[in-house]
Amino acid sequence: MLSPEMSGREPWQDRRSRFNHDWLKNRHLNRLDGFLALLESSGDSPDLVQGFLSQDLPEWERRSHDARDLLATFTAEMTPQAGFRHAPLCVVSETSRAWLEPLVHRLWLSRYPVAEWLDRAGAALDEADRDYAALREQLLDDPSPAAERVAGMKDLFVAFRDACRQVGVAMGRLPHEVLVV
Repeated sequence: MLSPEMSGREPWQDRRSRFNHDWLKNRHLNRLDGFLALLESSGDSPDLVQGFLSQDLPEWERRSHDARDLLATFTAEMTPQAGFRHAPLCVVSETSRAWLEPLVHRLWLSRYPVAEWLDRAGAALDEADRDYAALREQLLDDPSPAAERVAGMKDLFVAFRDACRQVGVAMGRLPHEVLVV
């Protein structure tokens, strides 16, 4: 398996930070909170409502795929076994690496709740995807719904926001560095 650096792929920790902090917490959730505040205000802002529905909300589809990719690649990229791709461990003989790499990986899996972390993050992501799908289904009937109709969907938007927050919590529980065994 090629290391992220050799494959031209950005390191997992950087991709996680870009998704969880840069986009989810600092952009998506802030815009979603602003949108919910807009729905609660008595002001009539159809352009702002339409802007959120057409530009911000659909971003979830692409970003959900990014999050799933993070979960799918976590084990391979964050295992201490990956340390054998870099100095000083990359000079360990092939004979020693043949048994040492799998041993280090198994120790990591036994000492840390990796499967639990991934299950929780996957479940949170599934919930957010379900809530997003429920919103999209309601919005498909009318691509430019009136602000009053959108305001009537507030509970769906709140559920989606809460689920997105749980994605952030679950992603935040994933280690941001390779753990030592």
